[in-house]
Amino acid sequence: MAPQPTGSMHEVPLDDLLFSTTDAKGVIDEANEVFTRNARYSRDELIGAPHNIIRHPDMPGGVFAIMWDLLAERTPVCAYVLNLAGDGSAYWAFATIVPLGERYLSVRSTPCNIEARDLLHSLYADVRAKELQARAGGASASDVAELGRDLLVAALGENGFGSYADLQLDLVPVELAARDAAGPTPASLAEGGKALRRMVRHATRAQTILIGFSEDLAASLSQADALARDLRRCAGSVETLAKALLSASDAAAADGSATTPPQVGPERLESLRAEVADLGDQLATVVRARKQLRLSAAIARLQAEAVGRYVVAVADRREDPRVSERALASLSEALLAILDTDVTADRAAGGAFEDQVGATTATLEAAQDAVAHWRAGVGHATPGTAGAHDALRTLDVALEAATGMVARVREHGASLGAATTGLDRDGLAAELHEIVDLAAKV
Repeated sequence: MAPQPTGSMHEVPLDDLLFSTTDAKGVIDEANEVFTRNARYSRDELIGAPHNIIRHPDMPGGVFAIMWDLLAERTPVCAYVLNLAGDGSAYWAFATIVPLGERYLSVRSTPCNIEARDLLHSLYADVRAKELQARAGGASASDVAELGRDLLVAALGENGFGSYADLQLDLVPVELAARDAAGPTPASLAEGGKALRRMVRHATRAQTILIGFSEDLAASLSQADALARDLRRCAGSVETLAKALLSASDAAAADGSATTPPQVGPERLESLRAEVADLGDQLATVVRARKQLRLSAAIARLQAEAVGRYVVAVADRREDPRVSERALASLSEALLAILDTDVTADRAAGGAFEDQVGATTATLEAAQDAVAHWRAGVGHATPGTAGAHDALRTLDVALEAATGMVARVREHGASLGAATTGLDRDGLAAELHEIVDLAAKV
């Protein structure tokens, strides 16, 4: 019989990472000692039980509907979740869940971004109240979950997020930053066998690789923000150049300074301006792929930390080495799988963008050369009117500005696509494989 909430709360310690895996139907098949201790169930009670054994009745069904929707798309899921322990007490967890073949792997930690947790809690409360009202009115459990999902998505929209997937792209890095600031104790062994000490060292190195990669991704997203501004300025400078060329060519033709029109006319420059504007839309695709990769890298960081803490638990005899071998293999497999998927998607988006930036800027530079060549030809004649003289000077300024902005876009656009090369994937895999190999020998 499910426990009833007592109204008491307990907090998950900062250094505790709750680990579990389930089958495709959500039935628990692995659970670490940290999970059993915080959930206040024995391992025997958890293994073989549905994961919703710890579901708190205050949690909206819509949250879990969204989770299953995203997992069905093979997308990692992260959420603040209020759980119900076996003794009736409640505890908050920040849950990360990833597909693992036909199974699912979850690592959960204590929430550190309390502001975000409380915001979601208030949304949950509003949604759950409406769910319960619908249930009392005779709606089925599945209909209630669908209602909750729609209500939660609508509430997120009112807070500036188009979907739950959009929310977690920004939510997870902020939560990890808050966790870093809280200062969890690094996994370490004062005592223990040689193999266990080596396993902890490998786990620490894996974390270091992922921390560095996460920092590279954060820097590249800042660069993308700057590039978006450069693209807007570049489009504006090309539009200004088109207007200046039209004015200068009309004025030069009127007073006889130029006998031939420019090879590249204002219409062609306007078409190129539209191409630059399209680059902004393509950049948005790159940014979304990079944020998805940043999300996966953040989850992978928690998983790598869980590996190190699992090894320490084995050394402290809180975990059975025979059980931990499979758990460590599951963590390592999940970690690499989500990174590989999103690195591939990011590189495809970044590479396509880099190619388009190269093609567009090359065409723009050729057009600018044609305008400059026409301007040089006009320069051999003396404009007969002050208006023509002023129009040509305005063209000179516009041409210089456009040339500088195009060069800037070419430089920054080319470097943006290469951000993921900072991941030492082979080094990361080697560290994880060493841990799994050593676990088999402990």
